[in-house]
Amino acid sequence: MARTAVALALLGACDAFQSPAATAPAAPALRSTTIGVGPETGNVMWDPAGFGKLASPTTMKWFRASELKHGRVAMLATLGWTVQASGGGVIKFPLEGGLAALSAAPLEANAQLWGMASGMGFLQIILTCGVIELVTESTGTHYMSPGGDGYIDIFGYSKSGEDLTELQTQELKNGRLAMIGIASFFSAALIPDSVPGYPW
Repeated sequence: MARTAVALALLGACDAFQSPAATAPAAPALRSTTIGVGPETGNVMWDPAGFGKLASPTTMKWFRASELKHGRVAMLATLGWTVQASGGGVIKFPLEGGLAALSAAPLEANAQLWGMASGMGFLQIILTCGVIELVTESTGTHYMSPGGDGYIDIFGYSKSGEDLTELQTQELKNGRLAMIGIASFFSAALIPDSVPGYPW
């Protein structure tokens, strides 16, 4: 309780550690680099490794598409981990002892899936990922083409004519957070006490 009170009291002092606001470039060469820019990134493109200084606009489109793909997978993985760890995995599988739900520990459940039917379940997952990748690479304007902006739009939302910048920014930021989240889940499962507050 005392730690929580101290943390809340210090929360107001965090403003002192914010970087000074910088202005975004007036006319970026690539529209997708303006997506995700906000006060938490100092109002500039978030690029801690400095790839933007080295990469061509086409490569930047590829980086943005990769970040989106990894963020989307991480969001699904984080959701799956929390559901399984909370006891939500209720589907019965043919395990060694008969039909039963998978372990509530996600890494143990993963090992149980690998043990079933010589890994055929994972072959289905890999094939499904391949089909999704084929669809994203072959439909509409390719994200790396001159008309593309680095954003993967498999459902065709951009055809509506609406400005989707805010939704794209939300997806990008949620994906970044999910990548950190799933990495912390793995760290907590493999290295005890490496993540404060886990398990919740």
